[in-house]
Amino acid sequence: MPGGGPGRDEVTALLPLRLVRALDAQRLVLLGPVGQTMHWAHGMLQPGVGCVLDVETTGLLSEDRVIEVAAVDAHDGSVLIDTLVHPGPGITIPAGATRVHGIGDSMVADAWPWSAVLPEVLAAVGERVVLAYNSDFDRRMTVGHARALEADPGRLRSSQAWQCLMKRRSMWLSTTSRLRLGGRHRALGDAVAARELLLSLRERPPHTLPAPQRDQEPAPPA
Repeated sequence: MPGGGPGRDEVTALLPLRLVRALDAQRLVLLGPVGQTMHWAHGMLQPGVGCVLDVETTGLLSEDRVIEVAAVDAHDGSVLIDTLVHPGPGITIPAGATRVHGIGDSMVADAWPWSAVLPEVLAAVGERVVLAYNSDFDRRMTVGHARALEADPGRLRSSQAWQCLMKRRSMWLSTTSRLRLGGRHRALGDAVAARELLLSLRERPPHTLPAPQRDQEPAPPA
């Protein structure tokens, strides 16, 4: 069923009145984790609801800086923003980070600083839910860099504005493992890869599909 299942009100409307009175509708569980994830993904893909954001940074620590940001519309995949970011005066990109994402100091030398890029990000995102593969990391880096510059991170500050695709993927696959995205380690490539994952979350995961039936071999002649 599109969206992973009917809504609570739709189900309650079909129940006999005596059953509605007997059940606490607020505790009525309609979908398991897989169905919930499918239903959620369907909602995030509706027009104007979500966007997928990714950043590349100088490292993984709180004091590291954003050096690239990209976001795509969850509904149609259109690019909302894609730009390099200057990390700040005197800040260089470690060789180890460059080996991961391929971004070096010369590439960001003429880029705008985060204080100038951040308002563009906020305008591009608008009121959409911000989806990120590892939302804890992307939120920490975008907000931390803003605070280091005494800039206003706007609604990116609130954890309520973000949703984590990695956690949703784990629910969908019924696992507790932290799975890698498998993107290209550039902001736009990873945002596109994360959106492709979101598209797949609308469907049933492989482990819930029925096993293919083997053709029965004909019985030997008597």
